[in-house]
Amino acid sequence: MQIKIQIAAYNFPSIRIAVNGTVYFDSVLENPSTTIEFDADLNQNNSLTIEHYNKTNEDTLCDSHGKIISDKAAELTGISFDKYNIPRNIMFKQPFNVQWPANLIDDAKLRGEPLPNSLYNNLYFGFNGTYCFDFTNNISKDYFYYFWQMERDANCNLQMVDESSNTGYFEAYGLKLEINKDFNYTIHDLKNIIENQGIKS
Repeated sequence: MQIKIQIAAYNFPSIRIAVNGTVYFDSVLENPSTTIEFDADLNQNNSLTIEHYNKTNEDTLCDSHGKIISDKAAELTGISFDKYNIPRNIMFKQPFNVQWPANLIDDAKLRGEPLPNSLYNNLYFGFNGTYCFDFTNNISKDYFYYFWQMERDANCNLQMVDESSNTGYFEAYGLKLEINKDFNYTIHDLKNIIENQGIKS
């Protein structure tokens, strides 16, 4: 499978990219925008990892007020598997496993607030750590499952009820769009189609 990773680089970060533990890229990113392409052998279940490493506290420069004015970091801007571009919503849902600097760990212990092992909703790798994206060898099935996840999230976040008529609707682009009561399939039916190739009776 051809895999394409797009990364924005700030101040020459070191990046290592692997699939199932096999390293396909390991270098300092010198260009502000870099596209890395490679062919990977897949298993039934796979793990893509993007590691940001070799950053030190000295790579972060602050002004006299403690505001960061220069930093070494990498920002993940795109992932593609063959012809499938992964939606950013899905990229944001994956974990970035952080290697916290010792000074931040000590500060957190003093405050009694332990640091999380992983960050989510984060594609900006300002700390050393590893971003993990799991996928199968059936990327077309995965791809439609990602859209099911996005639709499920949209249903949770956007669905509202018009109390005057007791009808459900979505609000998009400033318009109130009524939910079609006559359509019998739900996003859960879509998930069932994806997983089992058929509608659950």
